[in-house]
Amino acid sequence: MIVASMLVLIPLVLAFPYVKGLWVAILLALSGFAVVSTFAPAIVLAQSLMPRHIGVASGLMMGFAIGTGGLGLLLLGGIADARGVPFVIHLLAFIPALAAALALPLPDLRRQPAKAH
Repeated sequence: MIVASMLVLIPLVLAFPYVKGLWVAILLALSGFAVVSTFAPAIVLAQSLMPRHIGVASGLMMGFAIGTGGLGLLLLGGIADARGVPFVIHLLAFIPALAAALALPLPDLRRQPAKAH
């Protein structure tokens, strides 16, 4: 699910410079859905790695996601000022490709039996 969501995100991001009006809102909604759809599987994976501390696992995953997103905005804003928005759009399309590649070795929890805690 994580890899598929990241791969779906790539063409959505690349399409942004070529659309106007209502299509921007549609692409934004679809992109947001693709990003947010990775949160639940990532949290479940973290909880499976820390079964005695599922609250901590959830907090770490959400905090890391939101924190790196905020720091990324600062960095991308500076790059956009220096290199332009089109450059940043292409850079943003590379990020989910990298994330998909990094997520490939993650275990598929749907194929593993449930564990009693």
